[in-house]
Parts: sequence; C-alpha cells; structure tokens
Amino acid sequence: MRSLGRALVVLGLAGVAVGLLSLSLILTSDFATQRGLFAAFTLVVGWSFIGTGLFAWWRRPANRTGALMTATGFAWFLQAMTASGNEWIFVAGFVLNPLSYGLLIHMLVGFPEGRLTTRLQRRVMALVWFVVTVMQVAIVPFIDPHDFPDCGKCPDNALLVAGNKTVADAIVGLQTLLAVVALLGVVVVL
Repeated sequence: MRSLGRALVVLGLAGVAVGLLSLSLILTSDFATQRGLFAAFTLVVGWSFIGTGLFAWWRRPANRTGALMTATGFAWFLQAMTASGNEWIFVAGFVLNPLSYGLLIHMLVGFPEGRLTTRLQRRVMALVWFVVTVMQVAIVPFIDPHDFPDCGKCPDNALLVAGNKTVADAIVGLQTLLAVVALLGVVVVL
C-alpha cells in the first residue's frame, strides 16, 4: 500500500507540473481568445479530476474509477496544446483534445467498478473510442485552421494534405452523427 501511496503522490506532482505547463502554453498564446478564462477553466477542471481521482484511487485501489478520473484530468490538459504557436503541437492538441471526453464517458459507463462488464457497455465504448480517435484523426488532413474566423493567427496545420472544407464538413458530420448514436448508447447503459 505504501508503494501505491508514493506512486499517487508522484502522479499528483506530475499533475501540478502538467497543469503549469498548460498554463504557460495558454498564457503565452498569440491567438487564444480570453486566455485568462481559458487558463482558469483548464486548471480548475484538470486539477479537480486529478485530485479527486487520486483520492478515489487511494481509498479504493481495486476500483478503476479513480484511475479513470485521474487519466481524465491529465487528458483534459491536452487541450492547452491548441494554444501553442508551434504547428506540430497545435495539430497534436487538435487530435488529442477529445480524449478527455472519451475517458470521462468510459468512467461513467463503467461506474461504479470502473470496468466494462456487459457486451452493451463494451460496444458503446468501442463506438465512443472510434469517434474520439479515428474520426478525429480523419479530419486533420483536410482542415485549414485559417478557414475559421476566430483562428486568423493560428499556426498552419502541419498535416494538411488538401484544405478541403467540403470533405472536412462531411467527416465532421459523420463524426457528429456517430457521437450522437454513442451518447444515446450511453443513456441506454446508464
């Protein structure tokens, strides 16, 4: 048990460090709007999930909910990468941004044990993970950040193949449709 306690302390310190790194990315951004609000919201949500998750993990180590909560908090900080002026970090932030939602939904579907125990739970989560990973990656080669009015100073998309708004809109439409189906599945599971 002591080794778990030490590991959780290290994770807590890592959470503070990642939060501060996210804060620096947001506050030094040349294009992020309402940086103070963005930074405060990012820190409060990320650190709340990490802190609560670590406490739950410490209290009930066999239950995976605490670990999922902690992972959700760490993944939440990935959205700060979209405030970076570096085109590679910016694109990585766009790709990784929805992971926190996947982890949050996984935690809800697997509640209270933190495990997926039924076939329906596993199918719903397979669809959720498909939406937040494969579908998110599929959009990247077709999105030009400069097509968005609030992203005039954003860095270029380092993975842009062809800035085709029609293709990007079609992929986003399919992603949205699949996300709605997945969320309906979550409602049925809950």
